[in-house]
Amino acid sequence: MSGLRVEAPHICIPPFPISPPDVKAPAFSAYRVKGIRTRTLRRGDCTTQICSDYNEQFLIQIEGHAPKESVNQPIPSSKAWDIGDLGGTWAEPPAVGEVEYPQLVPPFRRLVWATEEFQRSRREALSFGRTKRLFEQLRITLGLKTSFPGLHRSGHGEGALPYTYPASVRKTQSNHDETGQMESCVLLAKTESSVRGLLALARRIVEAEWDLAPAIELARMTAAFLAFLLHFKVLEETDYSAPISRALMIAQAAPEELKASKRLEDIVGDPLGWNLLCWMAWGDHYASSERARGESAKGREREIQSSDGGWGLSELSPQDQFTVQPDQARHLLETRFTKLIFHEVKVLSYIPFSRRKVKAIVAPSSPGESDNFRDTHWRVTTVAAPWTDDESWSHQTAHVSEVNQAQLPNQIDFEAEKQRGEEPTEIDIWIDGTDFEYDWTSVIGSGLRGRWALIGDSEQSAWWVFKARDYILPRFWQPINAGPRKM
Repeated sequence: MSGLRVEAPHICIPPFPISPPDVKAPAFSAYRVKGIRTRTLRRGDCTTQICSDYNEQFLIQIEGHAPKESVNQPIPSSKAWDIGDLGGTWAEPPAVGEVEYPQLVPPFRRLVWATEEFQRSRREALSFGRTKRLFEQLRITLGLKTSFPGLHRSGHGEGALPYTYPASVRKTQSNHDETGQMESCVLLAKTESSVRGLLALARRIVEAEWDLAPAIELARMTAAFLAFLLHFKVLEETDYSAPISRALMIAQAAPEELKASKRLEDIVGDPLGWNLLCWMAWGDHYASSERARGESAKGREREIQSSDGGWGLSELSPQDQFTVQPDQARHLLETRFTKLIFHEVKVLSYIPFSRRKVKAIVAPSSPGESDNFRDTHWRVTTVAAPWTDDESWSHQTAHVSEVNQAQLPNQIDFEAEKQRGEEPTEIDIWIDGTDFEYDWTSVIGSGLRGRWALIGDSEQSAWWVFKARDYILPRFWQPINAGPRKM
């Protein structure tokens, strides 16, 4: 080794370019340090320090913690969602509003901060397992997670900051937006559509299609969160605040409209009612009760013993579990309508699956005794409800699509069944309800999804019956003037 010659490493530096003759470099003695500018934003016990140069060009963002409790006392669980109640007078505790939401910060970042503050201030309500899972579903469906891949807009105004992606997202980010104007969070990009879709499918999302309590809790929680965003001016830009205000109105009306659609569902799906008895009597091999309310509840693991914070899933009612055999159904119908020729009734036309919405509900002409069911039953007129552009919000990002399009247990493959006959523009079904005092206008626009069959002894003496695939959608599931989806 002693005879080995090792040359010292060296670096070749090219000469500096020659300055043009009319340009003179300033003397080093004239240089003045201008430093960097910092701005500290406080959000609860966390701080964000934003550093920029003297030209307000963003340099770095530093997250930190301060030994400070943002909310001394959490809002009681019984009042956690009062801020979103329609016509409410709830006032947030002063300590909740200590977070700053300047417009120079990217909208999605402000939204994440507000989500954290909302959780912190409602930590008592969100300590219960079921309520915590509902809020997690809200965050997933509306895209309120920094771990989701996707692009986010930069802030607004002078010194606007770009969105800084977490390291885990940067590794998987396949696209890039130089303009900082693309937005993947559906709550920001498609505010009304995403809230409408979240609450219309609430009973599926909370995995309790037979029960309204979780869906109503989710609706109140959503309204409270949107009201929180407006109250603290988290997204003060008109592009965001106006759609959030409209989405809040949808969420505030959702609990009552969910109840209204459930009332209609209970009548349409009553196993002892006219509509479903006809299915059981003459539905042939389609008469089985797949995806009925009892079926949808079967196999669900419900934590009956766990703490629920004041609400919980109800047990299945006897009506939900009751089924009728074809012979029993025909006997029940014969005792009520003696003039029907029951042995000649058959399925004349069949639609495996169709989405339709309620156009009108007409009261019976003769509510008293009659052998003609058309005189004693309510007539529900439905029209086709094709997919709309408004509903395409769930396909904007992969994680939202997975939540809403996931196959449920025992999913029926309607595409494998063959349609018999043409689907008319309007389909009337008949339901019980002569003793049902209710304002039916609250269900105009409700969505009926499932099987449809024309039954009778001839085309001249026939009527339509319907069996729901799972549950009836509330009337806000589609905008009033929604048109079919553009291909």
